[in-house]
Amino acid sequence: MIRALLSQPFARALFWVMCGTVLVGALAPQADSPHLFALADKVVHTLAFAALALVGLRAYPKHLFLVCALLMTLGGLIEVIQGYTATRSQEWEDFFADIIGVGLGTLLARLVWPDKQ
Repeated sequence: MIRALLSQPFARALFWVMCGTVLVGALAPQADSPHLFALADKVVHTLAFAALALVGLRAYPKHLFLVCALLMTLGGLIEVIQGYTATRSQEWEDFFADIIGVGLGTLLARLVWPDKQ
């Protein structure tokens, strides 16, 4: 079912929309809000980048290195830019959570679409 929903052209469009959404969401002003648990922010980063990697590798199945490099660059860039905002903070732990998410998403992509990698 998921294969039919994520045809390559659809996955490509979805991937770039997701990248833009993550970028905008990460840079939008944020008020202090309580977290559900101590590492909730890191879990959100990990899940977001896992989803980006999963969709990105469906969109560009022959470009594993390029997709992973792009996503890790995006995660690092977000953290650098957040250091220059008034309501966000630069946390390198978030960048590491992004990298873990890319790894998990890549692993999942290889399990779900082994013939496409």
